[in-house]
Amino acid sequence: MRRKLILILCLCVGLTGCKNQAFGGDAGGWKENTSEMTEYDPDGSSGSSGSSQEVTLTEYHRLNDDYFMDAADVDEGIEVLRANANEFYTETSPYFVKTLRLGDDGSFELWESLADGNDPESVYTGTYTVGADGGVEFEYKSLRRGSTAVLATADDDDGKAMQGMNATGSYPDFISPPAACVQKDDIYGELPIMRRLPLTERPYAITSGRYDMQLYRKGTLLCTDLYGVELKGSYERGKDFTLSFTPSAIYTEDPLYKDGAFYSEDQVKESLAKVKAAVGTDGETEISFSGGKWVWKAGGKVVSSGTYSDSDELEGFVRMKPDKQGSSAMITWFYITDGGIYYPFMIETKQVEK
Repeated sequence: MRRKLILILCLCVGLTGCKNQAFGGDAGGWKENTSEMTEYDPDGSSGSSGSSQEVTLTEYHRLNDDYFMDAADVDEGIEVLRANANEFYTETSPYFVKTLRLGDDGSFELWESLADGNDPESVYTGTYTVGADGGVEFEYKSLRRGSTAVLATADDDDGKAMQGMNATGSYPDFISPPAACVQKDDIYGELPIMRRLPLTERPYAITSGRYDMQLYRKGTLLCTDLYGVELKGSYERGKDFTLSFTPSAIYTEDPLYKDGAFYSEDQVKESLAKVKAAVGTDGETEISFSGGKWVWKAGGKVVSSGTYSDSDELEGFVRMKPDKQGSSAMITWFYITDGGIYYPFMIETKQVEK
């Protein structure tokens, strides 16, 4: 169904010839643009004649996508996602997955969600910086909904939300592996869940400035933190390796679960009890990887097992599936780097000159 929707929408884009709009920088102005590309105008404002600037944009797409998850192995998934991103997710309709564009001038565009017609429902724009550790900090300037642009300085819900996110430089949404979104207690015993989807209200924790959904740029990947997982020894593509994993860490290390406004002590204890009941312990466990097979053990007893593939292109990028595939969402992945293990959220798909 999703693939059919893509083809139909792409056909609609070609037939309608709809105009695209672009954000006008700090002043928040959008201007009409009849080309396929959006056009970032750093000096302009709505109705002004600011000078345009040539900017190289690097475009990223979510890995949490059917094409990536359904592929035979991790590299095939990357190849198919990139091909479809370049073919289908055009500058006038990049809304099938969340699309982030980082400009070489420090500007960004985040195309957030689908709306009627050929325009995205919402587009965040602003500036960004990258720290020495690869951490990406966002400063939101405007949010476009349809043809209306709301400035971050506005005294309304959207303006206050951007102000809250600016306090931490946060990405505006929670990021979790697909398997972590499966709402069932025994998920903990089927895949090693190294990051959990919080069940609290998504907008308020982040948009109030109380929780930072931190992204890190690691080569061609944009990643976020994982909890309780470390590499034992070394990793080399195609060779055996082992991870130590403490399943309780998602509730004891993630700052969100330490905020009593969102989770009481009793709620955290209940979550930890579910982990222990499913895994057999809330302490350290071990996940071994060998010859395309992984085995998860706690106290010498097998918790679960499955298959994995590691990337030739991006050494250290590993995708896991369990033997007992309860649903298409039963999949997870991680990225081993010199600085630790991360969850890859987006991958670079192309660069756009504008």
